[in-house]
Amino acid sequence: MILLIVDDQITVTTSLKEMLLGRVDGIEEILTANSAAEARLVMATFPVNILLTDIEMPGEDGFALFQWTMQKYPEMVGVFLTSHAEFAYAKEAIRLGGFDYVLQPARMEEICETIGRAVQEVFRRQKVMSLERSNVHIQDQREVALELLLVKAREENRNECDRLYNKLQTLFTAEFPHCVFWTARIRIVRFEKKNNSWDTDLMKMVFVNILNELLEEQKVSAIAVREDLMLYDVVVAAEENLLEESSWKKALETFTSFINTHMDFQVAVYPDRTVSRVYDAKSRKRSMGSIPGIYWEDEERSEEETAEDDIAVRIRKAQAYIRENISRSISRSEVAQYLHINEDYFSRSFKKYTGQTFKDYDILVRMETAKTLLEQTKLPVSMIAGKVGFDNFSHFSQAFRKYSGKTPSEYR
Repeated sequence: MILLIVDDQITVTTSLKEMLLGRVDGIEEILTANSAAEARLVMATFPVNILLTDIEMPGEDGFALFQWTMQKYPEMVGVFLTSHAEFAYAKEAIRLGGFDYVLQPARMEEICETIGRAVQEVFRRQKVMSLERSNVHIQDQREVALELLLVKAREENRNECDRLYNKLQTLFTAEFPHCVFWTARIRIVRFEKKNNSWDTDLMKMVFVNILNELLEEQKVSAIAVREDLMLYDVVVAAEENLLEESSWKKALETFTSFINTHMDFQVAVYPDRTVSRVYDAKSRKRSMGSIPGIYWEDEERSEEETAEDDIAVRIRKAQAYIRENISRSISRSEVAQYLHINEDYFSRSFKKYTGQTFKDYDILVRMETAKTLLEQTKLPVSMIAGKVGFDNFSHFSQAFRKYSGKTPSEYR
């Protein structure tokens, strides 16, 4: 572990270094600097763990140096030295997140004891950060397993679905030794604004945070993945027999009501009423409409709702047709003809069920695909333009800038 001592007086840094060498367990190397500028260079060169800095220094003082350090190296532990017993100094040290405050002249034992406690704080922070990184890694693994499960479900590969379902349960075992899942599918049926700021990660975060909050007493853990442009799957993991059906139903109803009341988009939620202990292929074959609300699998549907579902199915086919033909320009009349329905009726229905005109949705799909390709591939921008149906690079660049506020090159 490395300690950096900063003081504008060379005699102070030298004497402190000599005094502390070999006297504090965990400190393997001690470096010195005689100004804030020099300290920055040292921290940029060596993996400093503890900063011991004087407050009163010419030019940039210790407070300013520590504030910069916390922005650049937030895991570092800071201890302040000063010869002025002023309450304002101690207050500022606490406000900035300093670990401790040593008033000079101080006994050698006091300084060694303070640095010793700082060493333990470094170990504690490193452990916390390690756990956080581990949790992020596990969360990523869970989402990948669920995404693969959905792919295999669309392929109707039952064996792979069973294997991935068991894998997903295993990834929750540390939290829930007898893990079970409560699941739901969430369809975005319309956005209130033509240009929305919701990306996939933000949407998943909203779904997960709301569900975790609503089911906090049951100590659940939720994950969400995007199945297609407007469809998300959520899985809530819980210990067996801890989350009851009544609590699940109440939480999902509150979830749906909250989103449809407070967000600038509307959702139709299709939850499974009962807990899942094994993979169930039947739950993925339910008819899904595009009217905002919550739909439990055993509720009866009226003739009007059935008719609504029929056109909703056609609109989803239209959305799939747009995605499948993204590399070429397609018209509203072409899609209406593909669905065997009147063009004007198709146009009205498409706007009703998606909250967007056919043209706006077509652009949305192309621009979102372009963003993904810019983020995840090294393909030339001109090639990406062709992949999303633009023969003219200039037209693509203009459309992308209008949609995202940046040129394709700036976005990448």
